[in-house]
Amino acid sequence: MLSESEAHCEPVKLCWVLGAAGAVGHAAIQLGRWMGARVIAGASTQAKRDAAHLAGAHDTFDTTTDWKDTVKASASGKGVNVCFDPVGGTATETAFRTLGWEGRHLMVGFANGEIPSLKANLAILKGASLVGVDMRQFGFMQPAQAAAIQRECVDLFNEGTIRPFIRAVLPVSRITEAAEMASERGAFGRVLFNF
Repeated sequence: MLSESEAHCEPVKLCWVLGAAGAVGHAAIQLGRWMGARVIAGASTQAKRDAAHLAGAHDTFDTTTDWKDTVKASASGKGVNVCFDPVGGTATETAFRTLGWEGRHLMVGFANGEIPSLKANLAILKGASLVGVDMRQFGFMQPAQAAAIQRECVDLFNEGTIRPFIRAVLPVSRITEAAEMASERGAFGRVLFNF
């Protein structure tokens, strides 16, 4: 990964993770902690918020409520440094509004199925950046850097710094059951195959 000096940005002090119980949200919590950030996480159910705490989130918030002011208050009213957003939809603009001065909003995906629109004046008011994050395209455009990041992630896994949340391990013969488990809206955790 790029060091903070290579990335030309301030160290991340406070990171807000949306979709915290999803696979990428779970990883973002652990990586944020590894980078030394205070990580706050959002999820729609208590079980998902509990999973976010187990991943290492310092605090969690219910994203079915009006959470913008609560998140900003947790940042002493100054806003968060980084927002990790794999959710999209209406959550994106609300999350962007939680950023502090020169905050970075990492747009990772659109799990809720809706590609959001963002009012451009918000970026000016906050001096903030919307950053698209797509490892697949990054791998095509910058293969050496992508390979280095993948190696570093494998090292972090081998050290036990990051651990995916495993929901079930099934034989390949139960692929239909695995697909059903993976598509359950309220469920979280990876479904793995045992060959």
